[in-house]
Amino acid sequence: MQVKNYPASAIALKIEINLLNSSPDYKKLLTLVSSLCSRGDFHNTWKSTYHKGVVYATNGDFKEAYKQFYFSNKKAPRYIQRRIQLFWMENGKRKAFQGKISSPLTEREGRIYSHNIPDCEETIFFDPRTQVDKQNLRSGLSVVFELGFSSKGPIAFDIRPHSRK
Repeated sequence: MQVKNYPASAIALKIEINLLNSSPDYKKLLTLVSSLCSRGDFHNTWKSTYHKGVVYATNGDFKEAYKQFYFSNKKAPRYIQRRIQLFWMENGKRKAFQGKISSPLTEREGRIYSHNIPDCEETIFFDPRTQVDKQNLRSGLSVVFELGFSSKGPIAFDIRPHSRK
């Protein structure tokens, strides 16, 4: 049976369930998101736009991802807005990226630039207060991090100094 034969809400649920998988097939999810977007019988919720943002980001379409995150954040309950719901997963693990901490690094906000996230030109936000090794984080430091997604968009998580071997 083809996707067009399923109710739009079933497609949205399939996207949500697959994103919770330890090794999601992001290309297949993009196909499901495209079919969902072409439907006139589906009304987006904060969660469905959030899921679409994650799928677009993991497929390298950050322009569309940020549009989805913008609408998701407008609709999301306040207590959800900065919470990481999903991580970029690969082979059953959170995918690691590299970058550098930009200036200024404040007590409450940091950004990572010069990262190796495919097709993403934006700096990536992180909250230094939530990092385990927060005392060793400083501007210009090369770091390794995992990428999570809140309703506001990508957030660096588990930031640690990059050890060159």
